Amino acid sequence: MPLRFLQQSPSSRIQALSQTLEVESMMVMMSELTRTPIPPSCRWADTKELFEYWIRSLDRAGKPNKPDVNIYNHYLRANLMTNAMAADLLDLVAQMEEQF
Repeated sequence: MPLRFLQQSPSSRIQALSQTLEVESMMVMMSELTRTPIPPSCRWADTKELFEYWIRSLDRAGKPNKPDVNIYNHYLRANLMTNAMAADLLDLVAQMEEQF
């Protein structure tokens, strides 16, 4: 791992990481984030941030990343754990339903 990567702010690292992940590796990364021994509030915030950057990134073929239901569920849980409002959670579920 390049030293420059380690010197970036956590948000910059998450943004850079999000641009390299395919669907399968995104799922693995989100699962790992939820099991990391850092304070829970940080790991849920990191999970949300990773998803939000990843969903706006392109895959290797140059197409927008498309999450599967498991990735959406991790994102929904991260929002719940960071005290999202009920209306916001319902909006996320509606967005998920539109995707599938």
